[in-house]
Amino acid sequence: MNEGHKKLQIYQQAHQLAIEIHAMTLKLPSLERFEEGSQIRRSSKSVSSNIVEGYALRKYKNEFIHYLFRAYGSCEETMEHL
Repeated sequence: MNEGHKKLQIYQQAHQLAIEIHAMTLKLPSLERFEEGSQIRRSSKSVSSNIVEGYALRKYKNEFIHYLFRAYGSCEETMEHL
């Protein structure tokens, strides 16, 4: 398994933020924790996941860029929910 993506600073930051956001959402009131919190957790984890998937396809430049834009979109979604 290629784990070269772990060397990317952007991946490291996205992964760390997903961990912090996950912990933060578990402290929300119950209604928000199960509805909005769940969506925030999914979108924040999608950022680093898309970076990993794009990195795996990096030899195909257009695919890599596609997944980086998806990561960016998930980041924007997370900020909107927060």
